[in-house]
Amino acid sequence: MLIEAQKVQIRYYCGYGALGQQMLPANGYRFFTAYGEMEYKLINMQPEEEDEVVNYYLVNLQQLKTDIPTVRDNVDTKQAAVWHWNDMEFRDRRTLFNYVRLELCNFLGLVPGPHLGAGGVRFSV
Repeated sequence: MLIEAQKVQIRYYCGYGALGQQMLPANGYRFFTAYGEMEYKLINMQPEEEDEVVNYYLVNLQQLKTDIPTVRDNVDTKQAAVWHWNDMEFRDRRTLFNYVRLELCNFLGLVPGPHLGAGGVRFSV
């Protein structure tokens, strides 16, 4: 069974906002089918599915998320000896991060949430 912290990560990576402690009258799974479907799937996953989500998607997405801010380490250096800075590094890392987020949505059979790109839009790499 997924712990609440893992559910929070999955909601975020799939593009769904935080639910908070108290639901607003017109917010969350009670009013939007996609939220309800996601919550149902998170509660009722098979152990093998949970294993895939926890040990592949969550581990890799956390690393990809952490990698994005590290681009700042090289922004001040365009070239050092034979090393050249990749001008597209931030874009490439962000694209890969979002691609894996979409793959998580696909694995779970969910429509990407409103905070993942345009929500529901699939893009290719």
